[in-house]
Amino acid sequence: MKEKIIKIYSFKELNKQAKEDAINNNREINLDDGFSLDCSRDNWKEKLAKYGFNDASINYDISYCQGSGASFDTKDIDFFKLLEYLKNKKYDILKKFIEHGDIELDISITENGYATHYCHKFTRYTSIEFSNYVDYDYDIEKDLKIDFPELYNSYRYKIIVNDEKGISDLFQKITEKLEILVDELEKDIEEVRQNLCDEIYKEFKKEYEYLGSEEAIIETLIANDYEFDEEGNTI
Repeated sequence: MKEKIIKIYSFKELNKQAKEDAINNNREINLDDGFSLDCSRDNWKEKLAKYGFNDASINYDISYCQGSGASFDTKDIDFFKLLEYLKNKKYDILKKFIEHGDIELDISITENGYATHYCHKFTRYTSIEFSNYVDYDYDIEKDLKIDFPELYNSYRYKIIVNDEKGISDLFQKITEKLEILVDELEKDIEEVRQNLCDEIYKEFKKEYEYLGSEEAIIETLIANDYEFDEEGNTI
């Protein structure tokens, strides 16, 4: 039986060529099957919650192919937080109607048909279900002047004489105004969603590329006390 004595080196003890070989032999060390961006994903879940997208499920693919990208979906969206982020005063009237219990908005980010194969931003979409409860409890004299002054001016006489058909038409006009606002809100939220998806992907891609860099590989080899032979092969 022969015995072979092998000198064991830490990464720092290797010569220049052996270090290069050690790095090349461990190119995937930070990107193996167990690779994940859990820390970044958790950070982004917190960021999304600040915008009103609560308990978001974040999806990503950094394979540099057609399906690469990032997205998120959630059915728990805080309209009031989102309104602060949008900073558009025209939606304050929706806030008022919600607070008075006159309408409900069920906002969600959900998957579309592309989500079975990909997870980029176009695999999700914004949806708003609008429930309207505006009825004769609505104070026409007090609130209509503030909420929809143009309608108040158009229907003022019919309101004064209590024209039943005229007032019925008025409530239909109020509903149409609210529906237009909801449609515009849906488009604005969708724009915000897509921009956030781009930011998520940009950050995840940057971190992924760093983990595959020589600097990150060296950090891992040193931090985990990897051992090598004199040619840079891992022992």
